[in-house]
Amino acid sequence: MSNRWLLLLLGATLGCAAHKIPGTDIDETADADAIIDVMGKYNTAIDAQDAAGVLALCDTSFYDDAGTLTPEDDLDYTALQTKLPVMLAKFQDVRVRITVKTLNIVGDKASLVYNYVLTFRMGQKVQTLSDIKRMDFKRVNGVWKIVKGV
Repeated sequence: MSNRWLLLLLGATLGCAAHKIPGTDIDETADADAIIDVMGKYNTAIDAQDAAGVLALCDTSFYDDAGTLTPEDDLDYTALQTKLPVMLAKFQDVRVRITVKTLNIVGDKASLVYNYVLTFRMGQKVQTLSDIKRMDFKRVNGVWKIVKGV
């Protein structure tokens, strides 16, 4: 094989390599971009303490058991509509920084693992919380919606 053919083959192989979403190891695809966009909107809504903005990102099938076996802390979409505005109203000067770690998309379902750092004020006291969380999505009429993990 001539050097010319080798260079063309190498160039074609490299040209077909998947691009990564900046700052991640996640392949850039239309679905991945759409889900990352939802996360950006979620981050913005939390910063603005905009419960309606968060709810707009969620599907009506939303359900989260908070990782416990007891039903007292479970949230479905109806409970989220009531509890989220109350929860967000308790805080002042909310700032959240989300860093996406992994994204797994299978058909019309996806799971995203992310790290968050949440800073807020309650009265005069500034607090910071951080954790690793998982958020699940499903595609509804061509749009990715949150179904678990807010």
